[in-house]
Amino acid sequence: MTRRIHFFITTLFTLFMLTRFSVGQEQNAELKEFAPQISKLIRLKMDGQEIRLDREHWERVAEKKTEEERLNEEIEKLVERGILREHAKQHVESKRRFGHNNETTLGILFSNFQEATGCRSGGSGGGGSSREWHGRSNALLVRMHQMPDTFGLTFRQTTEPFQELIVSSHKISGLRIQVNSDTGLMLFWQKYDDSIRFVYSSGDRNEAISVKNHDEFLTKHPDLAKEFWEQLIELGIQKPLQKDDPGILTAIEAILLKPESTPVEAADEEILLLGDSNYKIRKAARQKIEANYDAWSKRIRKALKTPDLDAETRIALEGIVASAKENAEAPESEIECFIREHKLMADREYLASIVDSASDEAKPLIRKRIAELE
Repeated sequence: MTRRIHFFITTLFTLFMLTRFSVGQEQNAELKEFAPQISKLIRLKMDGQEIRLDREHWERVAEKKTEEERLNEEIEKLVERGILREHAKQHVESKRRFGHNNETTLGILFSNFQEATGCRSGGSGGGGSSREWHGRSNALLVRMHQMPDTFGLTFRQTTEPFQELIVSSHKISGLRIQVNSDTGLMLFWQKYDDSIRFVYSSGDRNEAISVKNHDEFLTKHPDLAKEFWEQLIELGIQKPLQKDDPGILTAIEAILLKPESTPVEAADEEILLLGDSNYKIRKAARQKIEANYDAWSKRIRKALKTPDLDAETRIALEGIVASAKENAEAPESEIECFIREHKLMADREYLASIVDSASDEAKPLIRKRIAELE
């Protein structure tokens, strides 16, 4: 009983300290000052004419940490804010014990967002496939929820000047992005049929338009489209990748210019060289095996099953396998994902459109690729 009372008092004291130390530089900050943090929660992508929330983005930007590393990090954050280490540890462990944690990738990102913005007072909840998070400080408020087909984020400055960013994504109702302030509002709503409703109000300027899709928005209302994307970019929400982005061409060139694998028969010889007495030879062999790992993986696994394989070669091969596995588990970059989803390497029309813009080294390879697709 005494232990329970002690734990209860410790938890209350920790929560009091968390609230007390949540006041910071955010009191006079504008939402745009937190653009780097917003950019980790919100990323958009194009799917034909539809602008969608990029949920894969969360995996790309999340730091991969073990449960113990995350626990220790939470404790250190509390200690830095004036909480005794013993109380911080009890507080964090109690959250874990009762399930009040941020074990999902999005939950971890939200926790980081709270820390960066000072919205430390708050919590999380939900059940099944539904989750919600909230946090606040003296000047800011943030709420977020997620379901399989639904996502919502509200980030608000509650002191003057008032500002608010609302992003919601729903399978049926579509994507809504709204920016409110003391001086006006901007609303972008793309429905499930790709049509867009856009409202802009600031000072004496009040406009409301409806267009069939994003392309029509750009061509018929370039000033409004420019204003829309400039405001979002200022808040950390980048314009979705499109086929004509320079980074796409650079990535395709890199794919085509990647050296072809050495014949698999050479694998056995390179594996033997891993046990050579000359360090330079061992290093060169390892680099060659790593460069051809995908093509040589079966030979490598077969070599590791050999009973009389010398210890040095075994250690080197196990290290190569572990490194390859780690790289394979790393999420695709946004550009790699875009190229794969849009099947650009198999799109003859697209490849033909970029030939003239490609480097002299890549042009013949792109033409060869086009010919192979005929």
